[in-house]
Amino acid sequence: MDEERRAELERIKASYPAGTLLDEAQVPPYTLLDPLICADGTPVTEAATWWDKRRPEVFRLCEEQLFGRSPEPRAGMRFELRSVDRQALEGRATRKEVRIYLTDGDLPKIDLLLYIPNDVSRPPATWVGLNYLGNQSITDDPGVSLFDGWVPDMGRFGRGDMGIVDNRATERSRNTWPGSMPVEQLLARGYAVASACCGDIAPDRPDVFDHGVFTAYLKQGETPAPDEWGVLAAWAWGMCRMLDYLVTDPDIDPARVIAHGTSRLGKAAFWAGALDTRWGAISPNESGCGGAALSRRRFGETVARINTTFPHWFCEAFHAYNGNEDALPFDQHMLIALSAPRPIYIASAEDDLWSDPRGEFLGALGADPVYRLLGTEGLAVSEMPAVHGPVHSPLAYHLRAGGHGVNDWDWEQFMDWADERVG
Repeated sequence: MDEERRAELERIKASYPAGTLLDEAQVPPYTLLDPLICADGTPVTEAATWWDKRRPEVFRLCEEQLFGRSPEPRAGMRFELRSVDRQALEGRATRKEVRIYLTDGDLPKIDLLLYIPNDVSRPPATWVGLNYLGNQSITDDPGVSLFDGWVPDMGRFGRGDMGIVDNRATERSRNTWPGSMPVEQLLARGYAVASACCGDIAPDRPDVFDHGVFTAYLKQGETPAPDEWGVLAAWAWGMCRMLDYLVTDPDIDPARVIAHGTSRLGKAAFWAGALDTRWGAISPNESGCGGAALSRRRFGETVARINTTFPHWFCEAFHAYNGNEDALPFDQHMLIALSAPRPIYIASAEDDLWSDPRGEFLGALGADPVYRLLGTEGLAVSEMPAVHGPVHSPLAYHLRAGGHGVNDWDWEQFMDWADERVG
């Protein structure tokens, strides 16, 4: 490592809160639970035992101790096709705007934006991801309706003026975050793109339980029980409601729908893939603590830190493991294993120490035995690959240069992998 790179790493480390563990040599010793040993000590040696016994155990642990239980959709859920343009984006795509009513009333609802490439010979695979600032933020298409709900002031995240005034989307907010779901790139590769604003499902704010989908399942002023859903589970549940519509749309292939997300939305994509096996593949990018990174490593963002900063994200039961990670009855490799044998792509960034890149790789490695039991190649390497050395096996991983986020290189890898693994 040259002196310039060493100095850059020290600068990055100095930017994190005091006391954050950022030195690999100081990671405490830990023992991971075997995902292929049942609660009663029975080893899982056959696929049938995984599906009938062990996977339900792992699912319940992640459900009741991490994300929280989600309710079944209410009767009366319905879809309204609000607009269709068969010549959107200068004729390259069909654009649909679909409102998903989550009850028999008008609220809560999810406004789904769907682009389908026009020059394909068969119904395409579809990338599905939530956005943070409204559907208009991922494209410069003037035909996309402005989001009419709550969005955050992104200035507090150091992103400057994102065109948000009084937490409402304005015309200036169009195409302000295109990399989160790069519409033009995906369409050019023959993929459909579906997105909705996470704030439509549940706004990312401490008083969230008085808003969004929670208003249909909680009384005013109530909070979920300790093992019931937090915001991340609500977002994942909302992604599954988007899937409910997508599998009915004749213009896409319902068997090839990919759940995607970056950072906190990557955690939600993870749980969406676990909740609903109709997802054909899962692509959680830089999901960190509560996502792909092993909690027992205590590296970067820890359980205590994330639960303190974002107490509404996970279920209340997860807070019992603040500073007590060894007591967890699971770790993140077991969450990853819930997606098996479906293709999953876990991605990290070299300078994103907060998300613990090595911990994310080790999470994938820990899930490898389940993928292999279920008849796939699993993760094709046993050592962490070099920067920009992507591993496109069914259980895929890459580490890129740079910091937290998602960029064009990431998306080129995701699409190359999906071309092979999703078809």
